[in-house]
Amino acid sequence: MCRVLAKSNDVRLSEHVRDFFRVLEGLKKVLGTYDFWGEIEELLRYTGFSHDLGKVQPAFQIKSLRNTEYQPSELSFEIPHSLASLFFVDVEALEKKLKVENSRDEKSDKRRLRLFLSAVAFHHFRENFTEYLWKDNPHLLRFCQKFVDDIEWRETLLQNLRKELKDFQKLQELLNVNLKLAEALINGLTLLDFIFLPYTMEGFPTRIGIPKEQERLFIHLSGFLQRCDHFASFCEEEGKEFPPEEEGLCREELWGKITDSLRKKSKSDTPWQEEYLEGLEDQNLILVAPTGYGKTEFAFLWSRGEKLFYTLPLRAAVNQMHKRAEEVWGGDRVALLHSDADLFFLEREQIKGAEEKGQSRIYHLSRQLALPVCVSTGDQFFPYALRPPGYERIYATFSYARLVIDEVQAYEPRAAAIIVKFTEDIVKMGGRYLLMTATLPEFVKKEIEERTGLGERHYINLYEREKERFQDLRKHLVECLPEIKAEQLVTKIIEEAERNGGQRVLVVLNTVQKAQEVYENLCKTLEKKQKGNLRQKTWLLHSRFTLEDRRKKEETLKEEFPNPKKDNDGAKILVATQVVEASLDIDADVLFTELAPMDSLVQRMGRVLRRIGPGCRKVGDGEYEASDGARYAVSGEKPNVYIFEFKEDKKVKAKPSPYLPELLEAARFALQEFLSGESIEAIDFSELTKRLTSSRKKSKQRIFRLPQGRKFLSEYDKYYLVSRLYQAIMEARSTYYEEFRKTLCILDAGYTSSQKREAQEIFRNIADVAAIPEGQGRFKSRFQSFGENVRQFLEKHCEKPTFTKFKQEILAKYLVSVPQRRDLSEEPAFQRLRDEISKQSPGFWESLDKRLKERLEDWLENVFVVPGSYDEDLGFRFSVQKGK
Repeated sequence: MCRVLAKSNDVRLSEHVRDFFRVLEGLKKVLGTYDFWGEIEELLRYTGFSHDLGKVQPAFQIKSLRNTEYQPSELSFEIPHSLASLFFVDVEALEKKLKVENSRDEKSDKRRLRLFLSAVAFHHFRENFTEYLWKDNPHLLRFCQKFVDDIEWRETLLQNLRKELKDFQKLQELLNVNLKLAEALINGLTLLDFIFLPYTMEGFPTRIGIPKEQERLFIHLSGFLQRCDHFASFCEEEGKEFPPEEEGLCREELWGKITDSLRKKSKSDTPWQEEYLEGLEDQNLILVAPTGYGKTEFAFLWSRGEKLFYTLPLRAAVNQMHKRAEEVWGGDRVALLHSDADLFFLEREQIKGAEEKGQSRIYHLSRQLALPVCVSTGDQFFPYALRPPGYERIYATFSYARLVIDEVQAYEPRAAAIIVKFTEDIVKMGGRYLLMTATLPEFVKKEIEERTGLGERHYINLYEREKERFQDLRKHLVECLPEIKAEQLVTKIIEEAERNGGQRVLVVLNTVQKAQEVYENLCKTLEKKQKGNLRQKTWLLHSRFTLEDRRKKEETLKEEFPNPKKDNDGAKILVATQVVEASLDIDADVLFTELAPMDSLVQRMGRVLRRIGPGCRKVGDGEYEASDGARYAVSGEKPNVYIFEFKEDKKVKAKPSPYLPELLEAARFALQEFLSGESIEAIDFSELTKRLTSSRKKSKQRIFRLPQGRKFLSEYDKYYLVSRLYQAIMEARSTYYEEFRKTLCILDAGYTSSQKREAQEIFRNIADVAAIPEGQGRFKSRFQSFGENVRQFLEKHCEKPTFTKFKQEILAKYLVSVPQRRDLSEEPAFQRLRDEISKQSPGFWESLDKRLKERLEDWLENVFVVPGSYDEDLGFRFSVQKGK
């Protein structure tokens, strides 16, 4: 008997089908009570049996799976295996099985057949698939001609399948050669006359006319086909069986754990989370509340012990939330997904040894969506709203899960629109969501409400419900410093750091270049004034450090700026960019921030006097008491927040701001009106709308100026200003609002992305490249060191190198994210590396295995070499090119 393999690790097709059915049974135990499961269960059995029939092709068996004894051995006729599966399905037998009992709607039955065949055809979608879908593809036509003309060839393949799958007697009737399909394609029809293309804009015409209920059926069918297939393959690679849905906590156990902890912290019999959730546990919700007020506990309670996805915008915040979720659910039940999650688990296992064995298993189960709780960055899921290949697996899973979208205020308008669309889609699939934020633009709220049927009772705004409490919380005394010179700023920063026996000072700039300049000026001034101790306590943090250096800095800063600050630990200065707005849990005494959009300013202020959280109670003028009894005082003598703009040098061309001009104008207007008026609620925001509307047709000169003066800004004031500013921006039809609207309109029109990577880049609005600095001056040997380290890595791991190890040992030390620039050449890193290794060790590159070289090329596919220098203190800097 001729074996038919399914995998290169010697797993037979019959074994893979059996493993598929085992996974299917595991899902049924969890999902069997859901309405959609009854509709798709039998269909999934048929797809599970049929999806890999095309692997029977000789070329696939011999070339791809190295099944060298396979017969027939002719290798000239091959098409993608998932498309080839269609030629071994008995369509007439399948039609009978798919026909809905007592159905008289022949058109609907035909459409179900089309959905089934499409799910099989595209369960392993590749970019080149579209070449086979249109007329005159030579490979497809040659395969069809062989299939029709060579009776012995096709019958041998059919017998191979029947013998291999002989144990599945009830499904054997689905096996037969589909001659009609091959003949139709030879006679001028295309595959798209029998299936539809669920992805890419090319496939859009084939999707028109599919009813919504059948679209949901396809997503469930295709999504769970992919999940079962992938999970079965994962278990086969591990050599061990795992449940496809791990058991979590029941509602009662989860509720008891969290409410007991909340009662102890708040010293209240009914914490606000419990009070506001009453009667709303099973609803979609929006929660607007300040950071640090217990939104996370609210989200955990809302999950009710059901499958939970918790998303945040930044990796550092995700890692922190993962730890909090582990404390509730247990370490082996909480998944982690972001671009460096593999490194997180690998290093945890290496650091803690036997105590944390099995971390790589948790990582792989995370990727399989098998754990009851998953904490991730938003870019792991939201880009699927653009429906790239594989989106069905995500949508099918979210159809029975709960989604928490935290810190939505941190996303760009394009990303916010994609999140709105994703939320709309999962609600249509049957999922639930909780959107949590400190600030929510009114136009985002309105879109979500309209698209997901949200009522007023589903909108919980703690700022308004507990307005008096947040008006009393006044810890930030704000002063504006218009047109300050760089040297004046440095002097003032040092003065504040040395005041009161030493203070923690946070300085936030809008660009990496400006942060580097201020940091260098600070260091030179401190050295010149012989303030060595303060120089040693001055740090720089931005996005252009390597992963390894940035992690070291973040660990140091957590120790030097712990939250909450309890003792006076001397003068310290941190110069940073926007990376501190949400990623670091630090507590500073004073903030110097360059003007930014109002919501960014609020986030930056949140790093100052963090010890006085929103849960603190006012006990006197400027005095607050935390729930643990600790008391804190806020002085009204000196500001603790300075908002500045640099004095413009007309001789030097101004560097572009990373923010839209209208958002900066809105912030200037808000500060101007706030500092000059008596009541924040008396501000006339219609004036801002008028000025923004008229300024679109005029020059780019500033409309408003940063005012002088100082004033306490309460937590309610911050919320109110941001909310009203975004309302004015919407009414002015600003660039920010229009980008949000335009993105939604494009998605509503049916736009789809052809690749997951492309979808993620659109979501992130990425304009950066992954780069290895070439090295200049005293840093000229950096790329040479990279080449030497890669060679050593290849020698060390020649047997079984993995990308995770490569990231940990190489990329984490050398890779930086830099903005694209038209004036700079970007050389592919792989080509340069090949030359560098050949130069350093003649003959070494030639001695490497071909597959190892291909793997290395794949790992460095989107990595470039750029001219610039790097050191662990300043990070990456572009080189100054002559004539530029």
